[in-house]
Amino acid sequence: MNSFGQPRVRGFTLIELLIAVAIVGLLAAVAYPSYMQHIQHSWRESARLCLMDMAQQMERRYAAELAYTLVDADGDGNDDLLMGSSCVSAGDMKSRYQFSGGPNKTGFSVLATPINGQASDECGSLGLDQSGNQTASGSAGAANCW
Repeated sequence: MNSFGQPRVRGFTLIELLIAVAIVGLLAAVAYPSYMQHIQHSWRESARLCLMDMAQQMERRYAAELAYTLVDADGDGNDDLLMGSSCVSAGDMKSRYQFSGGPNKTGFSVLATPINGQASDECGSLGLDQSGNQTASGSAGAANCW
């Protein structure tokens, strides 16, 4: 009680509040980059699955026609059947990766190039060809990205 007979109000001091804010700030500074790295990794995994799905489509076409044939009605150089895949055309995936590729003279190759928020991914563009060769253009290298 104070000298006027009223109970003393207890609460946080300014120092306690500043310490709490500093702790939350430090936790956020550590957690946010880790969270963003995890998000990029999960989108990269989805892009890898799309590339493997595209490769399977090309192999099914080869098994049926004994050739890697190009279906390119719009003239953009990319295989229309591959680019029309539900995996590639999904709205969220279209905002993270740009897919390209199709058959060439000796086989096929498909490529997933990161865009927008995914562009800073350490793996860069991911590629896959008819021999199963997996590539990554970024600093992390194919072994760490596939």
